[in-house]
Amino acid sequence: RSLINMYRKMSKFSIIICILLLSSLKSFSQSFIQINDSSKVYAIGKQCWILEDKENKFNRNAILNETASFKESSKEMPVFQTIDYAYWIKFTLQNNTSLKDLYLEIAYANIAQIEFYKQKDNHLDLIQKTGTDYDFSQRNYYNPNFIFNLSLPSDSTATYYLKLKSKRPILLPITVKSENSLRKENNLRDLFMGIYTGILLSILLYNLII
Repeated sequence: RSLINMYRKMSKFSIIICILLLSSLKSFSQSFIQINDSSKVYAIGKQCWILEDKENKFNRNAILNETASFKESSKEMPVFQTIDYAYWIKFTLQNNTSLKDLYLEIAYANIAQIEFYKQKDNHLDLIQKTGTDYDFSQRNYYNPNFIFNLSLPSDSTATYYLKLKSKRPILLPITVKSENSLRKENNLRDLFMGIYTGILLSILLYNLII
């Protein structure tokens, strides 16, 4: 009987260990955002991790020690209402496409300060500082939205951080896409703006004539 009881206890223990291992593997796999299709636009808002820096005390060196303080986003488009806070956004991407360049786009133009970092070993490299507090001519891309080259080669993985500050509430419609997708969206936006401008000019001319 003692052997049978010992066997049962060992079996239960083994089952518990297997469940814990499977849970850990599941969490690990979910921590990566898989980019598998170069023609697809990936909305990643719900797969980001967020830290509210209420006192704006974390810099790019200190934030790496705050991993446990980040909370998983619950929304496809995160919204930050408190204007006195700094907000840190963290996400990890895995490029499974053949493309060497992928792009991050924040389709919300009214953010005062954005710092974009890429993690390399135990430090963060600043990719770009931008926002409405900076001159528009300093942007890498002539676009009302904020666009960043992820510098993520094919078959590689990297972790990125965004630090956001603004004088107004922030919406974060954040996506990952290819250069071709960016170009198509820009062309479509330019077409609509051209049509809209043409309609306004037509109305103005019509009013001048009559």
